[in-house]
Amino acid sequence: MSVKKNLDLIVIDKLKDCIINGEWVPGQQLFIDEIAEQYEISRTPIIQAVKAMSVEGMLTLTNSGKVVVPKFTREQIYDICSVRLLLEKFAIKQICSNESIRITELTQIADRCACTLIEGKIAESRKLDMLFHKQLVKCGGNECLDSVYVKVQGQFEVSSYLIAPHGEDQQSIAVDEHFQLLRTLKVYDYKAAEEVIDFHINTAAEKIVSRLSDRE
Repeated sequence: MSVKKNLDLIVIDKLKDCIINGEWVPGQQLFIDEIAEQYEISRTPIIQAVKAMSVEGMLTLTNSGKVVVPKFTREQIYDICSVRLLLEKFAIKQICSNESIRITELTQIADRCACTLIEGKIAESRKLDMLFHKQLVKCGGNECLDSVYVKVQGQFEVSSYLIAPHGEDQQSIAVDEHFQLLRTLKVYDYKAAEEVIDFHINTAAEKIVSRLSDRE
């Protein structure tokens, strides 16, 4: 049972890497048999991975059983980023109003994100970037919002990395902004933290929409 579970998780990571590395195209149809053949495994773990990723908003399962990479309009991208911003602002407000909330793990993730970038592991840095934001929301202490955020972040990853992936310079800027945010949180400065996260997410939204317009 543990072997099967581990295989399912490995396949999910492999498929998520296809998004992080920009290997798919929005609107692209994926075929279970082709993926199974590529990884030389049975269809079952592929199907389980696809189902899990559809819950996270990273893939779409149509009524006819097709597996499709989501394709978002400009309006949908703004909506995704707006909800993401609302959830992260809630977490920031909770952290700044409650000195008992610890952000040790958040700081550790930011450090790892920076280190992997220095080592030239940009895909790993991108994954840690997303983990940083997920941990930020988790620090808010609201499990209901945590579950909502999972899908919002999944949709954001698809729209970001398949339309406007970070290069090394842009990833470096994102890393710096993580540390800016941490500095404001450590002194419980909500207003300053809000300004950092506003800029961080709104800039990303504008970049994605701009790249989307270039493709049209």
